[in-house]
Amino acid sequence: MKGEIKSLPDVLGNTFFPFESFKLDLISSNIEDPSKHKIGLTFYTPELLLIDIIDNKYLLSSNTDRKHSFETFMFAFHPQVAISSYNLLE
Repeated sequence: MKGEIKSLPDVLGNTFFPFESFKLDLISSNIEDPSKHKIGLTFYTPELLLIDIIDNKYLLSSNTDRKHSFETFMFAFHPQVAISSYNLLE
């Protein structure tokens, strides 16, 4: 995977969404039918700044110091993607 989530393209079709580590979870298993095995992957990204949510899309930046201009990227909500940790900036 080389540190990028390839199956989560931004709105321009770029596949560069970074991650630092991941966790694999066994969701369900079936001894008699291996096709029914289900796993879950949790990806841990570097800190990202959520600038806004526009039209069911996240507008994000990897620049988190908030003192300079932001290079941004946007990706659409995905049914199997969730934000698992969020810190409010003061």
